[in-house]
Amino acid sequence: MVAKEIKIPDIDTRLAEFIGVHIGDGTLTPNLLRISGNKLYDYHYFLYLQRLVLDLFGLKASILFDRRRFNQRNTILLSIPSKKLAEFMHDVLGMPYGDKIRGKCRIPKEILRDDELTFACLRGLVDTDGSISRRDNYMCLSFDSHNPILLDQVWKIGNGIGIFTYRFKNQIGTNSWPRIVTYYKIIGSSNLSYIIRFSEKLYNNRRLYKTEVVNYFDMYKNKRLPFKIRARGLVAMTSA
Repeated sequence: MVAKEIKIPDIDTRLAEFIGVHIGDGTLTPNLLRISGNKLYDYHYFLYLQRLVLDLFGLKASILFDRRRFNQRNTILLSIPSKKLAEFMHDVLGMPYGDKIRGKCRIPKEILRDDELTFACLRGLVDTDGSISRRDNYMCLSFDSHNPILLDQVWKIGNGIGIFTYRFKNQIGTNSWPRIVTYYKIIGSSNLSYIIRFSEKLYNNRRLYKTEVVNYFDMYKNKRLPFKIRARGLVAMTSA
């Protein structure tokens, strides 16, 4: 059987963000690219990714709910069965098949040569393997990875724009609200759950726990993505 052809996209911010998403929560085989998440919080984000895949590669990605995993009943999957896409990700972009840590997965050099591409890739990484969360009475922005090569790359990028303030074991991040605001000014987010938690703190001074986010989906579902704060949001940078 002849493999279905795909659109070959330019290396732009959309592709850079998708690469970040894949490095964060993706799995690649010679015939399939799959991204995993939590159906309670990531469904709207997966709708965005589904549109992104269609726009980039001309492929229809399927959103599936994996009920086979006994301990992961809330798993949602974005499934893209395509040999040509797998070859593009592996041969052109250097994404390894199988285990990403053993395969030394990293942000491609082509992305790191350009700031806008780098920032878009970081957005995809943090939207999948990172979080913005409430810790007691403050907010924390963090990125987690067991891949030391990737962690070094993200640490360097974050330091270059003055975002991260700590690095501990497999996590880097910041508890500084002004730095989190700077992140959402420069990098932004396409993950509605993260956008809600950030926006509610920025504009309404509400520090939401993760489980509270689901009550705000209808209010935010028409947000333009990727989301970045506008200039008027900067007035909140000095708040605690």
